[in-house]
Amino acid sequence: MENYLIYDNEKYLPLGSVVALKGNVQKLLIVSRAVLVGEDKVFFDYGACYYPEGMMGNSYVYFNKNQIKKVFFRGYSDEEEESMLEAIDEARNKILNTEQNG
Repeated sequence: MENYLIYDNEKYLPLGSVVALKGNVQKLLIVSRAVLVGEDKVFFDYGACYYPEGMMGNSYVYFNKNQIKKVFFRGYSDEEEESMLEAIDEARNKILNTEQNG
């Protein structure tokens, strides 16, 4: 039986966190947050690569907080992380407000 953490989807996970998504058994390693993807600039909370394979070619997976089923490992976090989270939240709110009003 694997151990995992309770996930609070109100907060971003640190880089290096390992998660599984709902409806999927493959583990993912979070390598980016608050990502705008493609010409249409679609917003995703996270970008990840497959774990344990790592970054291989263009095999990135983009997903949002509400898609996370389990957190197997929580990445490193310190004061710089807290500052970054504030900046990410501000940027995310601006993007989402623009989408809703645009």
